[in-house]
Amino acid sequence: MAGVALKTIKLGGLASVIRAAVVSDSLGLSLNLASKTGGSSIGAAALVHLGYALPNVDWGINITNQSLVVDFAKRPIRQKDGGFECPAGPGLGIKVDEDVIANYRLPGCDRKSRK
Repeated sequence: MAGVALKTIKLGGLASVIRAAVVSDSLGLSLNLASKTGGSSIGAAALVHLGYALPNVDWGINITNQSLVVDFAKRPIRQKDGGFECPAGPGLGIKVDEDVIANYRLPGCDRKSRK
């Protein structure tokens, strides 16, 4: 079985991955979707949603947020029983942990200082 591995960071975003996946499917190729090493649950959620939307993800989805010491999501994406539960809710279904974000915010880069 032949196939390709697609990375959103290498192809320039989700729309480009979708186009590549459509071409790959038309050629009978299987897909693997892979995220950036050290990507957060925000990127992982986007990749998982993409995996649910594409028809030929026979080679799986590889996310890397599990290797982070700190993730920006209140409930990080985790692999379960060889797959992923697609996050539900508005947008990507991820709730960002604002307290974690605040710990990493640089002085002078808060919302109030941008007005």
